[in-house]
Amino acid sequence: MLAVLGGDVSRCHSCRARLCWFGLASVRLGENAKEGSLASGVAVVGGFLVCIALLGWVIVRLTQIN
Repeated sequence: MLAVLGGDVSRCHSCRARLCWFGLASVRLGENAKEGSLASGVAVVGGFLVCIALLGWVIVRLTQIN
């Protein structure tokens, strides 16, 4: 799901942790992720808001009467 939102999912070669990169910010995934991580919360909320905004834009564009 994070890859769909523009994240680059990769694995650290030294510690084998899975990370999702959004530009310069990273979010740890899986068992190594901290519970309640701020970055994870921001990524989830941001992704939700982007989806809602995109859905609203599509609805407005499709319902415009020319």
